[in-house]
This record gives sequence, C-alpha cells and structure tokens, in this order.
Amino acid sequence: FYPFNYGKDVCVGLEEFGFCVGEWRTFGNHVGDWEHVSLRFQNGQPLQIYVDTHSFGAWYNWNSETERFEFAEGKPLRETVKHNYKKDNVRYDVEYPQYLDLHDGRPEVFSANGSHGTWAQPGKHTYLHILTVHLDDLCERGLEWRSWENLEIHETGDLDSFTGDETWINFRGRWGNIKKMECELDPLVGECGLMEGPFGPERHFQHDFPQPPVCS
Repeated sequence: FYPFNYGKDVCVGLEEFGFCVGEWRTFGNHVGDWEHVSLRFQNGQPLQIYVDTHSFGAWYNWNSETERFEFAEGKPLRETVKHNYKKDNVRYDVEYPQYLDLHDGRPEVFSANGSHGTWAQPGKHTYLHILTVHLDDLCERGLEWRSWENLEIHETGDLDSFTGDETWINFRGRWGNIKKMECELDPLVGECGLMEGPFGPERHFQHDFPQPPVCS
C-alpha cells in the first residue's frame, strides 16, 4: 500500500526531445494505491507468478531448467473513452518483459517511480500511446526492499469475517478520493487529473490464478 499515486506528466501538444510545444499536464493522480504480486507453489515448487501493474498485469511460468520465470500471458489495458456523448470500451495491448529473474534465490520485481506499477524488469515501460500522448512507467535498480524480512501474514476468508487488528480488510470502499476531478481531457486519454482511489486487497483474494476444484 502506498499513500499517494503520482500520475503521469503528459505533453498536451507536441513533445520533441523532452520539450513540450503546448502544455504539460499531470493525469492519474490519486490518494491511496494498492499493488501486489501473487506467487503459486505446487508440491513445494514454484509454479507461476502474477505481476500486477495498475489495472492490468502478466502471468509468468516457472522454468526449472533456466531457473527463471518466463512470460505466459498478459492482460490488455482497458479504458472507457467518451466519443460523441457515448462511452466506448477500448482495448490496448501492453508489451510486457519476457522474463522475471531471481535475485539471491527470490523473485525480483520493480516498482515504478511515482505510480508504483510493478514490472518484471527495470527500464522504461510504455503501456499507452495515443497520438502524441504516451504513458510510461520508469523503473530502475534503486533501494532494495527486503520485503521477506517484514511480512504480515493474513489468511484469506469471507468478507466481514475479519476481526480485531484485521477489521480493515473488511472495508469495501475506495482507499482514497471517491470521484474523479479535472476531467477536461478524459474523452481523449481516458484519464483525469485526479482519479478515484483504488479498492482494497479483498479484490485479490483469489490470487489471480484459476482455483483448483474443492475436494470432498
């Protein structure tokens, strides 16, 4: 969880060599930000990992011979765009890294600067390009977060079943501002200056994987 998501600085006009002929605008800011990674084991061995990136993400399968995760399937980015007073659902294919490597025997992922989108490799990741507008995530090998040394384990369960220090998991609302603002260019780019906050981790209780059948 991050307390704030800094959106994307976009040139509304023509961008050349880092300069904007027009106006720089920031899209996609919002209070509260949840990102996650899901890892599945089978018979004590890694099987698959899902890397969440904003509203999309990718699955990687474990290859025991190369000892790395290899790209298997990725979700497209879906945006609702207004055109002639109608809403259209538009799909954009995302180019994902082809591998996810281990570092000291653990899966290594990268959190994008400001937006916190999680990617399997460092570098520049462009996930939306419309006319002169492009949305990029920038990742690099910065400060290493040794997350395995600071874990809180919560068993998944039915909503409203959590008590005590876990009651926050029952919350079904948005973790941040509840409506969009600064939406003059929303029909063009599908983003407002200030977006709604995200929903909480209960949305991911199925771990992003097809669940096995219930054995009786």
